[in-house]
Amino acid sequence: MRRGFFRREAVERLCRHLPARIADVVLFLFFCPWRVGAVRRLEWRDYSATDQALTLRPELNNTKREVKIPVDPEHTPELMAVIERQQARRRPDCPFIFHGKLCGIVRFDENGNRQPCLGDFQKLWDRACIAIGYSRSKPNNSTAVRAARTPHDLRRSGVKHYIDAGVDPHTVMQWSGHRTESMLRRYHIIDLDDLRRAGKQASDYRGPKDNVSQPAFGKTRTEPAQSLEKSRPASGASDTVVELSER
Repeated sequence: MRRGFFRREAVERLCRHLPARIADVVLFLFFCPWRVGAVRRLEWRDYSATDQALTLRPELNNTKREVKIPVDPEHTPELMAVIERQQARRRPDCPFIFHGKLCGIVRFDENGNRQPCLGDFQKLWDRACIAIGYSRSKPNNSTAVRAARTPHDLRRSGVKHYIDAGVDPHTVMQWSGHRTESMLRRYHIIDLDDLRRAGKQASDYRGPKDNVSQPAFGKTRTEPAQSLEKSRPASGASDTVVELSER
């Protein structure tokens, strides 16, 4: 199972090494963690300026369920900015939100659906990943490098970003389109930095407040639940337990 992901700062650095039209796709996939194939097929009919919402049609979703997310300058300014830039690039002969080199060329798949104009951008992606240090050696060739992340890792990264931001998992599922919490957990990767924060939280935690009392002189002190002497069993009781346990 893949565990690669980006944090927000890395995504923003990655975008600076990509053409503007691809950078917008990457940024969108981080803040809206849908599948790359589904985002390629988004059309302007899926966006409502009146409702300030974007809809993922059931036929574009692996779960065959509709997903609707907010797109507005107050709550989702990054997504709103992407949509506005795409509107500036919009062509009257192209129904798709995200454009590519094939924009304007009408092609259909075997089911009669028009193919998206945003094609594969793997080479551009690989160069950008390597440029920001997300690379690893190629098998059987230690001198050559390849990208250490894939575009699909943006889906995992977006899910992690939302959960780390404090959004409850159930709401994240409604946003990302995951059907089960078990699948969502697969996308929420825990790394060493997460464990460091958990350790710091445990270190800072002083115990439940129920054990804290306020003495008459005004200083707070912690009351032990039971004194040591009271917690020691009597010798006779101890012997009784032993005898019972040996029978």
